[in-house]
Amino acid sequence: MSDLRDYESFIKKISDDNLLNLFASLSYVDIQNPSLKNNAKWDIVKEELLLRMK
Repeated sequence: MSDLRDYESFIKKISDDNLLNLFASLSYVDIQNPSLKNNAKWDIVKEELLLRMK
């Protein structure tokens, strides 16, 4: 579980541009591999992006 906390901490520190690039990359992978829809790391990226857009 600490892996997810480390990942979440990392996501909070990256720049907006890098977060958008990561989101775009994960979105493309998500289209290619729908099994990622239940991926906790993907959820962390989406939540952080939504927070920053507010």
